[in-house]
Amino acid sequence: MTSSDRQTTAAVTPREAGFRPCAEWGTHARTWIAWPAHPETFIGSVAEAQQAFARVANTLAEFEPVAMVLSPDQEKPARRLLSSEIELLPWGINDAWMRDIAPSFLVNAEGEVAGTNWVFNDYGNKDGRNLEGYGEDAATASRILRHRGMRRFASDLVCEGGTLVCDGDGTLITNASVVLNPNRNPGLAREEADAILRNHLSVDTVIWLEDGLTDDDTDGHTDNLVAFGGPGRVLLLSEDDPSDSNFAALNTARQVLEKASDARGRGFDIIPVPQPRARYKGELRYALSYVNFCLANGAVLIPAFDDPGRDASARDIIAEQFPGRKAVSLPSLAIIAGGGSLHCITHEEPAACAE
Repeated sequence: MTSSDRQTTAAVTPREAGFRPCAEWGTHARTWIAWPAHPETFIGSVAEAQQAFARVANTLAEFEPVAMVLSPDQEKPARRLLSSEIELLPWGINDAWMRDIAPSFLVNAEGEVAGTNWVFNDYGNKDGRNLEGYGEDAATASRILRHRGMRRFASDLVCEGGTLVCDGDGTLITNASVVLNPNRNPGLAREEADAILRNHLSVDTVIWLEDGLTDDDTDGHTDNLVAFGGPGRVLLLSEDDPSDSNFAALNTARQVLEKASDARGRGFDIIPVPQPRARYKGELRYALSYVNFCLANGAVLIPAFDDPGRDASARDIIAEQFPGRKAVSLPSLAIIAGGGSLHCITHEEPAACAE
C-alpha cells in the first residue's frame, strides 16, 4: 500500500476493512489537545483559558504522552506554560475543541490504528465563516493521521466527535439534534445517518438521543449528557427539578436508555450524576456537565466548577466507576467560558484495544 493509499481509503469503509473503535478506558498512545487563542471564543479571557488548558495538558502529561496543536505564533507563549514533555505541533488551529476536530480513531485485529475523518463545518456554520474562518480546524483530522502515518477513512457526514459516544464494544450513543440538524446534514434521514455511523465506526447498535443541554452552542453534544463507565454501564447527567431548563432533555435521555440495550443485548446500568449548579453568561446558560470528563492511562480528570459540595460528590461518583485510576478534579470554569469542558478539549489516541 502506498502512502497516498494509506492516507485516504474511499473504496471501503472501516467496517469492511476490519477497523473498530476502542473504549476510552483502554490504553492510550497519547492524548491530543489544542491551544486556545481565539478571541471570539474566549472573549476577554484568553489568558485564563490558556492557563486552564495548560493545567489539563500538564496533568495529562503525568500519565501519558500529550501532543498539542497550535498556531505558529503561539508556540513560545504556550511553551512557557507547558511541560517540556508535551510535543508542540505548530500546524495552525482556529479554535480549541480537539474532541470535535480530531479523527475518530479505530484499530484492527493486527493493532493497526486508523481514523475516520468527518466533515467539520463549525457546528453548523452559524456565523457563516466556516471555510474562511475554520479551515485549519477542518484540516486537523487529516493532519493528525498523516503525521502519525495512519490510514484515513473519509466520510461525507458532517458531525463532531463530541456527539459520538462509543463503548468500544459495538454501541454508539449520539444525538439527533446534532447529526440530523439541517445546519449540518440537510435532508439526511435518520436511517441514512444510522447506516453511515455503523459503517464508519463499525458499531452494531446506534442509540439516538434527541436534545442537548440548554444554550449548548454545539446544538447538543452527547458527551455533555452521557459517558460510558464500562460495558453496559452509563453515567448520565441528571436533574430532578422539573422547572430546570435541562430537565426535559435529561429525563428523555434517561427514558431512552432505560428502554435500550447495547450491542451485546445488555440493558444499561444507569448511574445518575447530578448536574452542576446553573451558571449564566448574560441570559445564556453555560452547558455545565460533570460527565464531560476525560480518561488517561491510570487517571480520570473530572471538571470542577467552584462548587465544593457538588464537585466533590460528582468526583466520587465518577471515580467509583474507574477503580485503580487516580481521580483528579480540575478547575474548568475558564474552559467552559468558551463553550466546552475537559472531554471537549481532549481526544485520546488508542495504543491498541484490549480484548
